[in-house]
Amino acid sequence: MGIEDETENLNGYIESEDVTFTDDAWNGEIVSKIPQNKSLQYVFKVRNLISENGKVVSINTNIKDITPTSGAATLKPLAQIRVTLRELSDKPWQLQWPTIDLPLFNAIAPFLSYFFMWIVTGIIIGLPAYFTILGLVLFIDRALKPMATKLFKKT
Repeated sequence: MGIEDETENLNGYIESEDVTFTDDAWNGEIVSKIPQNKSLQYVFKVRNLISENGKVVSINTNIKDITPTSGAATLKPLAQIRVTLRELSDKPWQLQWPTIDLPLFNAIAPFLSYFFMWIVTGIIIGLPAYFTILGLVLFIDRALKPMATKLFKKT
């Protein structure tokens, strides 16, 4: 039993149905008109139907007080129910991260990973080595060299 069947069983009709297929999954919105006294029953049945195959994103129910006019004595007040839905994908990451096919990036990605590995290695090993050598050069130039020149000048 589908949403259309459930709508007809409750003496209502589907006003609009806007469903889209993107990223290997369906999503969309269904707007139904249901008699007001059966709207809550309809909401729970539709939610259960959609939850079997997907995810109900939101359900909005709009009930207005409709008083029949003299010419329309048989008019029953209808509730407008708007259901936003999304199909569950086999790949849960696909809903969060849409895939973008970039052939150029796929071709240079391995080289970039090696490049960044060498950069990080250079920073981790090279910078401390550089500052150690710089410290030794300054120590020799500013401390040991003047001491040696003073020591050898006296003799």
